[in-house]
Amino acid sequence: MAPLEASSAILADQAVAATVPARASGPSIAVVPDEVLVAVLEAHPSRCQLRAVAPRVQRLVEAHFQIRHFEPPVGKVFSVDFEINQDMAKHLYCAKFGGDSAGDAGGVAGAVTFMNWIPAYYRSAPHASRDVRHHLAESDGCTLWRLLAKVRDQRNEAATASPAARDE
Repeated sequence: MAPLEASSAILADQAVAATVPARASGPSIAVVPDEVLVAVLEAHPSRCQLRAVAPRVQRLVEAHFQIRHFEPPVGKVFSVDFEINQDMAKHLYCAKFGGDSAGDAGGVAGAVTFMNWIPAYYRSAPHASRDVRHHLAESDGCTLWRLLAKVRDQRNEAATASPAARDE
């Protein structure tokens, strides 16, 4: 059995996972059968980004997977604020993406600020209220925007659904 046929049989059985070392003289994506490449793409979380690898990969992704397009936020700037109420405290999160929040990275990179808010009579305790700020890459901002767009679309679909469909 040729090495390529063995790889196809292993993927078909899904019993063994293997890696091929990346070498300039090693196997090329051009010799991998379409069926095997589609199976690999099914397991990859960012198929849309893989379309830039090669024209053949782009054709396979567009032919075998549904691609959903999301409109970017107006001005490529958005923010998300939420709080989690606890017994005697609140966890406050404020995420800002794009614009000035993007900094040198540009795009929709941003930052998330976390604050542990507590009532005034507890604030004198050391470390009672801490602010933590995390910087997020543009890929994280894009992922969050896609998630928010999906949630918004699902809420709009649920709101416009007929009462009979909701009862089912």
